[in-house]
Amino acid sequence: MLSCRETTRLNSVRFERPLTVWECTQVWLHMRVCAACTTVFAQLMFMRQATARYRAGTPLRRPVPAPGADIGRLYEAKRPIGESSLANGQKHH
Repeated sequence: MLSCRETTRLNSVRFERPLTVWECTQVWLHMRVCAACTTVFAQLMFMRQATARYRAGTPLRRPVPAPGADIGRLYEAKRPIGESSLANGQKHH
């Protein structure tokens, strides 16, 4: 199986050229068992999309939270003042 370093390298290379069937299979197998490489690939994809949108002049969307992030806290931070779930009687976790 590929190392994390080699998987990350191939995930970067795939933006420049198509991977061979063997490379694709190896990357797929590694990413099935490695959460860290899956996260790195999601970050690579986000940066690629953000760069393309910036060049095109298209506004960026909010990034997708990282796996395991406390989504409730992320949404609390994004709400306008006065719309807190705590103000609506919900308990904070």
